[in-house]
Amino acid sequence: MTSWSKVSQIEAGHFDAETAYASVDRHRVADMKPYIYRTHDSGKTWQNMTAGIPEGAYVNSVKEDTKAKGLLYAATELRVYVSFNDGGQWQPLQNGMPVTSVRDIVVHGDDLDVATYGRGFWVLDQMRRCGRSLRRGRRLFPQALTCSSLERLTR
Repeated sequence: MTSWSKVSQIEAGHFDAETAYASVDRHRVADMKPYIYRTHDSGKTWQNMTAGIPEGAYVNSVKEDTKAKGLLYAATELRVYVSFNDGGQWQPLQNGMPVTSVRDIVVHGDDLDVATYGRGFWVLDQMRRCGRSLRRGRRLFPQALTCSSLERLTR
């Protein structure tokens, strides 16, 4: 990491004591790229894992699902992104939300609580269905996911 990198949040892994995720924000130094780092060795090494998140969607927070290993959520300046393979690939999770700055996410049971800047608070319910798609090996579509498309994918 370079000077003036702001570590916006660190999330301890829920399934492995040596795993952690960190979101880094550099937009105040005109760097609009997303940065999400992952470690599987207690912080000895870190990998940036942002494939699928475009420039301009700098990251405010990253969270691991509490019950579905490999299911991650990223709060970015543009929307929520979801990864089904521990950050290997990300895709938008729009679910009817406007394009807005997402500041934080909380995994609460099967729901995803989303705090936005200036737009309020959203609850995306029954998000664990995403994890079922992963476990069944379903291919996910590149367009933004919605709850109804997730439901179709998990049947």
